[in-house]
Amino acid sequence: MDKDLKLLVDEIARATEKSFLNLFQNKEIYYYCALVTTGEAVAPVISAWSWEALENVAKKYSKEDVELIKWSYADSPYWNFGCENFETVRTLFNERLLDYTDENKWFKEIDFRLEAMVLAMEKIGSSPKVVGDKISGLFLNVNEGKNGLHFDSQNHVF
Repeated sequence: MDKDLKLLVDEIARATEKSFLNLFQNKEIYYYCALVTTGEAVAPVISAWSWEALENVAKKYSKEDVELIKWSYADSPYWNFGCENFETVRTLFNERLLDYTDENKWFKEIDFRLEAMVLAMEKIGSSPKVVGDKISGLFLNVNEGKNGLHFDSQNHVF
């Protein structure tokens, strides 16, 4: 593995693992845990849903709305949880050139960043201290950005 990729994978995995482990201290049962980025592949954050959090949200919305919110990374009360753990990740992403003037270079960098996120999730997805009995799977979620990039998280459950 390329040293730049290894550095990014290790740092994303460290920040993600620390954030999830801190989140899991609340003893809730999680059905959705995701590492989220935009279509421009900015530095990721985590988002998660627990059955307990969904039950609390369900009190405020209709049944139909709850079914939509259930999988929404942005509506989760745990969106961007542990953001302080991602400071080094943000620095590493900001140091990398994302050249919008050269489409080939731009896509190559996007692929590099997404690969780092996938490998980081694979790394922590095999860790019993993270997965254990707290969650049923980890997901990488890339939101559709202005360039239409979409990462199919359903095929990347760790």
